[in-house]
Amino acid sequence: MKCFYPMLLFSLLICIGCKETEESIMVDTLLLSSNRVAMASNGGRTTIAITSSSQWKATTTAEWIECIPDENCLIIKAGPNVEDSVRAAEIFVATSTVSETIQVKQEGWDIESSLKLFYDEEGCLLDSEGDEFTVTVMADMDWEVVADNVWFTVDKQKEANRFTVTVPRNEGSQQQRTVLTVTAGYATRQIELTQQTRSENGFYALEGSWNWSAPAWFYGNEILGGGINTSCRLEAYIYNQQYKLWDLFLNGIG
Repeated sequence: MKCFYPMLLFSLLICIGCKETEESIMVDTLLLSSNRVAMASNGGRTTIAITSSSQWKATTTAEWIECIPDENCLIIKAGPNVEDSVRAAEIFVATSTVSETIQVKQEGWDIESSLKLFYDEEGCLLDSEGDEFTVTVMADMDWEVVADNVWFTVDKQKEANRFTVTVPRNEGSQQQRTVLTVTAGYATRQIELTQQTRSENGFYALEGSWNWSAPAWFYGNEILGGGINTSCRLEAYIYNQQYKLWDLFLNGIG
């Protein structure tokens, strides 16, 4: 009888020890290859490797993140961040007993640098007799150009990062106007173009009859005298280069 109690106590201790060992073996393990994710402003996907002794689940309250389980991995997807500020979110990975948190940050969209246009601002006023206007485009993404009023052609040279607008002669009595809109992703730039009429063209403004006077006039190397008046008629000959001079005469003291 004396030996019975020690044996009973010993057996009880063994059972307790075995139970504790079994419980410790059943505790879940959950290991993540990374707890931090940094994403570019234009979005993308990142894969996190997950090691776990039991089934796991990933959840997030952020609407801009998509969590896709793929065997022993978690694929994190995000679209472009169209705001200019950084956005952050948390992803919770959990089994029935343990959990881990993944911190996700996405850079804001740098709209200023994502689309830049280079052109001659003086060229936005187009010649009445026809003209060309070229714009160089620097963009992080594929770009497009459209116009709200089209009477011209647009030659897109994307490999050269530019486009050229070619306008014909303005035959009307009113200015022609259009707004070019260039887009690349979520970035937008606009350019306003105006084509003048022939009556506004400085070259044709000189056409007509003119009266001039001067203290002295020269013919070759000889002074014709002072206080002489002259008149003539100018006619456009070669655009932006030459005029024809008609009906020139002198009147005054020679």
